[in-house]
Amino acid sequence: MMYKINEITKLIGLSRSTLLYYEKTGLIVPHKNRSNDYRIYSKNDLKNLRKVCLYRSMGINLNEIKNIIFEENTDIKNLLEEQLEKINVQIHDLRLQQNRILKIIKMDNASFHSSSMDKSTWIKILKKSGLDEKGLEEWHRSFEKLAPKAHKDFLQGLKIPEEEIKKIRQWSSK
Repeated sequence: MMYKINEITKLIGLSRSTLLYYEKTGLIVPHKNRSNDYRIYSKNDLKNLRKVCLYRSMGINLNEIKNIIFEENTDIKNLLEEQLEKINVQIHDLRLQQNRILKIIKMDNASFHSSSMDKSTWIKILKKSGLDEKGLEEWHRSFEKLAPKAHKDFLQGLKIPEEEIKKIRQWSSK
């Protein structure tokens, strides 16, 4: 059986643009109908597209998927174990962020407004605990998303000027 582009996108649940991108990257190579030059897809294309969607749902990049589909001696088990390890590292990092946020949320308001705590001291503490610039940004985003009022109060407690607080809250709410 052969499928037209709109048929295969419905069967797989992909957008037309995604399918065309997969073609462009060489993941799928459809046949051309000689009479009208339309793309037509085979059962094998359908099977490969299902594999692509499955592996993408696991976070595997397109180059690795291409290797899985077109190279016979790709060690799929090893690739999946590596992907699982990447996911475990991401989960670990997210748990650390989550715990930091929870600790801050649980702190009483007086702790936020301690006279010995200011912006530079707080940044030093966070950096010493392992947060880089990206981590600091994610910390602000998470704080703003989970507890916007507490985030604002916290920033005010660090004696940060209102204009700077406004900027921090703007980019962290995106």
